[in-house]
Amino acid sequence: MNKSLWLTLALFCFAPTLSSIFAQTSGALYVDEAMIETLIVSNNVNFKAIQTQYEQAKRARNNMWNEFLPQISVGVASNRVYGPEGLLAHGNISGGWVNGVSFGARLDLTSWVWMGMLKTQYEYEAGELSYAHAKQQLISNGLIAFYGIILERDSLQLRADGVRISQEAYEQSLNRFNNGVAQQLEMLNAEVSYQNQNNQYEQAKISFEQSLLSFKQLLGIPLDQDIILVGNINIETYRFDIDQTLNAFSGQNLALQQALKQQIANEWNLWFNHASATFRPFVSLDYSAQYTSNPVSHMVPNASKARNSFSLTLGFSIQLDAFLPWSKTGLSLWQARDGFKIQAMKNEDQAITNEREIIASTEKINNIVSRLAILENAARVSARALELTRISFEQGMSTQLELDQALIRWNEAQLNLVSAKFDYFRALQELSITTGQSPSSLMNFARTNNQ
Repeated sequence: MNKSLWLTLALFCFAPTLSSIFAQTSGALYVDEAMIETLIVSNNVNFKAIQTQYEQAKRARNNMWNEFLPQISVGVASNRVYGPEGLLAHGNISGGWVNGVSFGARLDLTSWVWMGMLKTQYEYEAGELSYAHAKQQLISNGLIAFYGIILERDSLQLRADGVRISQEAYEQSLNRFNNGVAQQLEMLNAEVSYQNQNNQYEQAKISFEQSLLSFKQLLGIPLDQDIILVGNINIETYRFDIDQTLNAFSGQNLALQQALKQQIANEWNLWFNHASATFRPFVSLDYSAQYTSNPVSHMVPNASKARNSFSLTLGFSIQLDAFLPWSKTGLSLWQARDGFKIQAMKNEDQAITNEREIIASTEKINNIVSRLAILENAARVSARALELTRISFEQGMSTQLELDQALIRWNEAQLNLVSAKFDYFRALQELSITTGQSPSSLMNFARTNNQ
C-alpha cells in the first residue's frame, strides 16, 4: 500500500464527519479570488459609504466651476402710457406702448474663485486617493479572509485525519496493554495524544464556522447563503531586497499621498479664506434698451426709436482687521496657519513611519521565506519517514502504532507548511498596502530582482 492510498483511506474514513461543514447545495455560490473584488464593490456597506463620499467630492469639484461663470439676467417689459407720459414718449396725448429689454452680466470675485477652484481640485484628488486606499484595504482584507478560510478548511481536514489516526493508535495501544504487550504509560500517552487531537479539531471547527460568517459579512452576502470556496494557497515565494524595495516604493503609500494632497488643499484653503476675508472685488456689466410704438402710427408716420443705456462697474472692499493678528478675523487665520504647519510636520513623520513599515514588512517576508525552506525540508523528511515506516510495517518490523504516529507527524508537517504559505500571502498583502502597489506588481518586482 503506497502513501497516496493511505491518505485516500484517511480522507474517506472521516468524510462523514465533515459532510455537514462542506456540504454543497444546488443554490451555493462559488467564490474564487476574482469574485472577491466584485462582491465587495457590489455589496459591502463600508465600501458603499466610501464610494458615496468620493462621489460627493467629485460633485463638489464639478460644481466649483459654476462659481466662475458670470451671473446673467435678462428682462422684458411692456407698459401702456397715456396723457403727459404718452406725449413725452410718442409726441401725442393718445399715448401708446413702451417696450423695454434689459440684459445684465455680473462676475463676482468676492470668493476668489480661482483659489477656491484649486482648493476644491486638490480636495477632490485627496478624496480620490482616500477612496483608492480604502478600496485596496477592503479587497486586501477580503483576499486575506478568503485564503485564511481555505487554510482553515484544509487544516480542518488534516486535523480530522489526525483525530482518526490518533484514535487508531490509542485503540492499538489499549489492545497491546490489555494483552500485556505494552506498558500502561504507552497506553496513557496514546490516549492523551488522541484527546489533544480531538480538542484541536473541535476548536478548529468552531473557528472555521466563525470565520465563514465574518467572510460573508465582508462580502455583503446573506449569512445563510451557502458558498463554495474555489482556490488553494499555492504562490511563488521570493525574498525582497530591503534597499531596493525602499528605493522603489518609499512614499507611494496611498494614505500618505492622500495626506500630502490634503496638505496642499489646506494650504490653498488658507489663502482662499485669507483673500476672501480681506479683499473682495467684483465686475458688473449692464445694458438696457427701450422701444416705443404709436397706436396711430399707420395714420401718422412716426418711426420707433430705441433708448439705449450701458454701464460697466468695477468695485471692491477691503477688511483691514484680517491683517491684524489680534483681531477676531486675523486670529482665526493665524490659528489656521499654525494648524497647517502642524499637519505638515505630521506628514513628514508619517513618511518616516512609512519607510519603517516597508522595512519591517520586507524583513517579515524574508523571515517567512527562511521558515518555509525549513518547513519544506521537514515535510520531505516526514514523508520519507512515513514511507520507510510503511515499508517496515509491511515487512512486520513496525507496529500499527508506529505507522499511525508517522502519519500524524506527516500531517503536522503539511499543516505547518500550508500555514507558513498563508503567512507569506498575508505579509505580501500587508506590504502591498504599505507600498501602495498591487501584490502582482510586488511579485514581478521580487521575481526580477531574484533572477
